[in-house]
Amino acid sequence: AIRARSRPPPATARRAVPSADETLLLARQLADAGQLRAAPAVCEGYLREHGPSARAYDLLGLLADTQDLAGADESHRRALYLDPNHYEALIRMALLYEKRGESPRARTQNQRAERIAQQT
Repeated sequence: AIRARSRPPPATARRAVPSADETLLLARQLADAGQLRAAPAVCEGYLREHGPSARAYDLLGLLADTQDLAGADESHRRALYLDPNHYEALIRMALLYEKRGESPRARTQNQRAERIAQQT
């Protein structure tokens, strides 16, 4: 019996799957371009595809905060849970605490961020 060889699909039919870094870069670019609905969707897709990520949660928190949506602090907390030394998440949490009038908590986050900045 003759077996048919399977051929790969033509190059035009293949779809390049973006890497994790490319996906987060796309989300950041969408946010920078003012596409504030598309950017969170890309982050959420990233999280479904690649699992928990401090960078993705931090970006989700930033997007929520810039749009005055609930969940900014929760996203930043998740980022810090995954990476306690995530400088940007610490700074953003400090700003959120300051906005809410929680100066001692803001000061604590800023101090943590300063220690990290001094280590690099």
